[in-house]
Amino acid sequence: MVSTGDVHPTDLARLVGAQTGLRYVDLELEPADPTLANAANLDFYIAERCVPWRWVDRETVYVATDLGKIVTGIPLPRPRPTPSLTFAWN
Repeated sequence: MVSTGDVHPTDLARLVGAQTGLRYVDLELEPADPTLANAANLDFYIAERCVPWRWVDRETVYVATDLGKIVTGIPLPRPRPTPSLTFAWN
């Protein structure tokens, strides 16, 4: 659908987020807080295709682009926070 131009990628991402119950985040409009990233976790961020996004209600919220990993769970680095996951498409 996207490749034929019938659906815009952003619209598809919003729909997938709504269907899975995950919040869609446009990283251009709501960029990640760079102070949450930890250089020691860079390999983790790359492998899991996620980054810490914001601090909400005293927990780190991560954004990720791999919906399959979000649904099955991303093993977070230690010390292990109690994270929320949100869906990002950029």
